[in-house]
Amino acid sequence: MRTLTKLPWPLRSSNGEIRTFQDAKRLLTFYALVAFLITLSACNLSACSSSECLPEPPAAEDDSSFSTAKFDDVVVDVYVDATLSMQGFVKAGTETRYIQTLQRLENATIKGWRHSEAKFYKFGNRITSFIERQQFLDEFAKPGFYNDPQYRGKTHIEDVVQKADSQNLTIIVTDLFEENSDLNILEKELKTKYILDGLAIGVLGVKSDFDGIIYDIGLSRAVSAFKGRRPFYVLILGKHRDVARLFEQMGPEESSEEHFALFSPNIANQSAALRMATVAESSKLVEDDFLQLGAAPNLRIRQFSLQGEPSRGSFTLKDIQLCPLPHTTPFDVKGIEDRGKFEQDIKAYHYKCGEPPQDPGATNKNFQQKGPAEPVPNGGQQPAAQSDGRNQKHKSYPVPDQDALRALAVEIKAEEKPGSRKPLDQCASVLLKSALEPALLPGSGIYRFDVTLRPKPNAYTMPEWYSKWNMDPLAIESWKRGGKLDGGTTLYLKSFLDSLWTTTLEVHHPSVLKLYIYIRKR
Repeated sequence: MRTLTKLPWPLRSSNGEIRTFQDAKRLLTFYALVAFLITLSACNLSACSSSECLPEPPAAEDDSSFSTAKFDDVVVDVYVDATLSMQGFVKAGTETRYIQTLQRLENATIKGWRHSEAKFYKFGNRITSFIERQQFLDEFAKPGFYNDPQYRGKTHIEDVVQKADSQNLTIIVTDLFEENSDLNILEKELKTKYILDGLAIGVLGVKSDFDGIIYDIGLSRAVSAFKGRRPFYVLILGKHRDVARLFEQMGPEESSEEHFALFSPNIANQSAALRMATVAESSKLVEDDFLQLGAAPNLRIRQFSLQGEPSRGSFTLKDIQLCPLPHTTPFDVKGIEDRGKFEQDIKAYHYKCGEPPQDPGATNKNFQQKGPAEPVPNGGQQPAAQSDGRNQKHKSYPVPDQDALRALAVEIKAEEKPGSRKPLDQCASVLLKSALEPALLPGSGIYRFDVTLRPKPNAYTMPEWYSKWNMDPLAIESWKRGGKLDGGTTLYLKSFLDSLWTTTLEVHHPSVLKLYIYIRKR
């Protein structure tokens, strides 16, 4: 029979005497409690219950860096229309606004980025292989630059777009008068190569002194002498941030003789709009920053845990400062509550444990998005951000859930206080109110609600200069019969610009606000 002297240290006193049976019992109970707490803590850390399967952090958002990103490197390709119709913009010994604008462009490519590589070309019948920077600066302001037989005959802007590298910033300087008197081929190239890929198209229109011949007027390719203020255009093609940066560095001078337009799937800096937003009040929904595997430094995310089993839960998000991005197509930001002009969309997802199905179309078709306008959580398909130590085997993937969709109601309205921190900005201060009916959630686990607010087509207003600078084809017929031709306008300009915007709207249906709301129900 073993003696009690063989018992381990915890059951012996400090002087080596054996503890009583009651002492031993109490001590063993204490150790059992400690073991239980350790197990419970480990369970929480590793998300060991099925309801604790955690989503991957959302992918990074492109629109969070419109104004704060470091502009380190850019490759710029500058193409100048060298046909005879451009010759009237330059005069020996005279610095026209055309010449000044090209100088501003060249300066902007240098000062706008920490490191830039600019290449210069001229085009017409063909495209030069390359022009040295100094040679370009010495020659573009001389009439002879536009009288080279190899280039002066025909304007084929679409050839430049075909040649352009969409990863670079491409600048095209032209009067937009094409050989076939319409811009259909150019529109098609721009839509295919830039709009469908979520890239931006900037248009700078400038009126400058002109004394020369206008070519390719109408389908008959008529010509007419003109002296006066005539527009030329700078097409800027590339990533939104680079196009906007070039506009900014040129020093915008929006006036009756200079206009900017930026066609992009991005029309509002949504992350900036949410930077100052805070949860003003909540009921039964408590903010919880640990609903995802790893950190989620994303301003569009709000995460909540439902407390208890209430019949209702709610929260209000205030101080959403919604501002249109500069030079994009204007929309009625003040009419944010008008459901005739703005549409609200909510999608609901329930996270399931494990890896997503092998067929990405089964669960992930709702996450496919063209362009950078609305970055979407990766749904477990993309590499996750660095984990904070929680067990990776408990990650989960989202599945669309129509039942959960009925559980959350959202109201987006304008706040009463002034909407803009900058008086000159056309901004709105927005309030988002939500109400949750937990009983309508199908079960325990983590849910995600994607709340999106978009302007409807009738919320946008086309700038007046599209029409004012447009040459009506009927005016050409009148001119042929002895009438006067307004050389200060551009044939088919309005249809060209309208078409770029219409395609952008149809392809991307841009949003002004998108919020990811995560809610955990135990």
